[in-house]
Amino acid sequence: MKSTVGIAGTGVWAQRVHLPALAAHPDVTLAGIWGRDQAKTRAIGDQLGIRVFDRYDQLLEAVDIIDLAIVPGLQPEYGLQAAEAGCHLMLEKPAGTDAASVKALHQAITSHDLAATVFLGRFFDSERLPWLEAHAIRPWEHARAEWIASSFLAGNAFAGPWRDQAGALYDVGPHILSQLDFLLGPVTDFTISNWDAEGDLALAFHHESGATSDVLINVHTAVDQTREGLVLTGPGESALSPHSPINHGLAFSAMIDHLLAQIRHAETNDSITRMTGTGAALRHVELMERIHAAAPQAAAH
Repeated sequence: MKSTVGIAGTGVWAQRVHLPALAAHPDVTLAGIWGRDQAKTRAIGDQLGIRVFDRYDQLLEAVDIIDLAIVPGLQPEYGLQAAEAGCHLMLEKPAGTDAASVKALHQAITSHDLAATVFLGRFFDSERLPWLEAHAIRPWEHARAEWIASSFLAGNAFAGPWRDQAGALYDVGPHILSQLDFLLGPVTDFTISNWDAEGDLALAFHHESGATSDVLINVHTAVDQTREGLVLTGPGESALSPHSPINHGLAFSAMIDHLLAQIRHAETNDSITRMTGTGAALRHVELMERIHAAAPQAAAH
């Protein structure tokens, strides 16, 4: 029997990735859409031929799973409502922009015995996940991660108020931190080398394993395509992450498969479960909150 899914959100990412993947997936029924902008929501519903819900609580009553494709700062509030209604959850990264609200969401999901997963595309990509799993078992001493993008430049389809307010750390950080966490272990300490007025940054981390890592993020560079790279170095060897672009539609479909397996108590990939659950999301938001709190002091020196 198919699970019913409702989507909350009408933004660019929802239209380009979430909705096509949900509509095409053979094991779910896209029951409808809700958005705060009702005119925009109705236009999307008419275009796709899906039901438009006037109220979020009505959508919750009609589905098994809620896909939150809304700004991260609102995800905990709407996620809590979904958990209280007994709905399983698909979330975007980051799961929220403050640790207290993400912790409340994580606790609600756990206490209601619900499945939830955060869309971190690298852990649902058919090339990057095997690479991460193959390299996580080696004794790496250092990693260097770079992320160069144009996503914060005026005119970019993904530029917008939430990114301007939260900054590059909350936008890009979950992608990088999840991979470093998986490969080197949780971060125990950090230093800030650079934090400019626009939010581009350079960080250094110490990990639970004893390894170290450096992170460079710049989201104000005019590039045609995001350039990301992860270089690992250890005793007598090094490794470079794959460079090919991620097919986010296929990755999102893989996330749906993973969530359905969790709901049905079927076998799941432990690597994915461990890094895309709300427990890991909380750990990463807690770290980003600490970094953000220290950033003004770093910028003043």
